[in-house]
Amino acid sequence: MTRKIITIVLSILLPIIGGACVVWYAASVRYNPEANSEVASEFYYNLNKGVITCEGRIKNYRMMENYYYSEDPLVKKDYTNGDGERLFTLEIYRNLCSYQPSAQVERTWKVMFEVFLYNVNYELVRDYFYLDDMSIIENAGNPTFKITFTPTNGKDPFTLKLSNRSNVQIPDYNSVPEYADKNTKTRNFLQSMVVREYETTATLSTFSNDANFAVTASYTVTNADNTTTEINQNGSLASDYIEDFRHKGEEFDTSDFLPGFRQPSVKDTYKNAGYYKWIAKRFLWWEFLIGFALVGVITVTYDIVYFSQAKQDNEKEQGKKKNKKVA
Repeated sequence: MTRKIITIVLSILLPIIGGACVVWYAASVRYNPEANSEVASEFYYNLNKGVITCEGRIKNYRMMENYYYSEDPLVKKDYTNGDGERLFTLEIYRNLCSYQPSAQVERTWKVMFEVFLYNVNYELVRDYFYLDDMSIIENAGNPTFKITFTPTNGKDPFTLKLSNRSNVQIPDYNSVPEYADKNTKTRNFLQSMVVREYETTATLSTFSNDANFAVTASYTVTNADNTTTEINQNGSLASDYIEDFRHKGEEFDTSDFLPGFRQPSVKDTYKNAGYYKWIAKRFLWWEFLIGFALVGVITVTYDIVYFSQAKQDNEKEQGKKKNKKVA
């Protein structure tokens, strides 16, 4: 009876173990993101599939970048005109970069500020320009946005020109309401820029730990002789104050930041981005079932043979006992 129970238990456990082994092999070898670039690329693509809001795309983009990042923005705010209509949304984040320009230099942490500007109402932005012939502005395309940070200690400000960087191709659907459809590719994209402490040391080193900032816009128009003229806005679209503008990397505890993509362990960083949960839903569940079924067929076949043989052996044993009694 004990052997029968053990056989039944093993018949249940072995298919589960078999399926688990298939999953382990698949996750560790077959779908290892370091080795299977095709599946890794599919994951990256699916990360943004169905995500059409700038907020969702920004979150995914920052998660997959090469730095330690904070989920909490220094600034996230809708800025409006005098009538309370939204001009744009602005987000500013602080990140930490691992900085080691050469093997002879000790690695240090440097601060990186990242600026995102989206949900732009280009029609309202044009209202901040005053020309006798406004058709010049209307035919100039979209404006260029700039953000100027000014320290409160009287030191020189610095300005970032925001752009549609090639690695931040995030559709800004709300900038063109008639394109606000997930099935339509908008012609406008989120505007963004990065400032790194080690790229602007001479500037940031003079900054206070708080700062004012202002967002301005300008248009570039092409003249009849094919030269270009930049038309700058008088004043600003929006201005504000950042109380916590600390910019020295040694001031921060790295445990307060999340690791981004392309850290030393590719497997760990894909795990941070949800890769293994994704392949579990995409591949592993049915591969587990295949492993479970194959081992299950083998164990069930063995059980049928085993119990059939045991039954025959038992019948023979019973027959021998009867014969002894008759004799």
